Amino acid sequence: MEIRELTKEEKQTLHLKNEPFLVYGRVVPSLKDGLWSYKIEKFLEKDCYEMVFPDEKSYPLNAKVIGAFKDKQLIGLSVLEERISQMKKGNAQL
Repeated sequence: MEIRELTKEEKQTLHLKNEPFLVYGRVVPSLKDGLWSYKIEKFLEKDCYEMVFPDEKSYPLNAKVIGAFKDKQLIGLSVLEERISQMKKGNAQL
């Protein structure tokens, strides 16, 4: 499997239909004494649920889009946007 950032051209032509997936836990980040860490919380089987993200028509050009490729076929992606500076100013909407 290959993980890499998509090029500007790839982002502009990307139109993947989102598919449902099972949520069976969560990652909980924390910042202590200037160091980031995280813990993984796994749900009990009865608390797992299915969800699907809305289909995107395009991605912000300033966003980093990271793709996961298997046999040169895109099988998943993550869209990352800078919001830390907005959070410090109290302007971010989460």
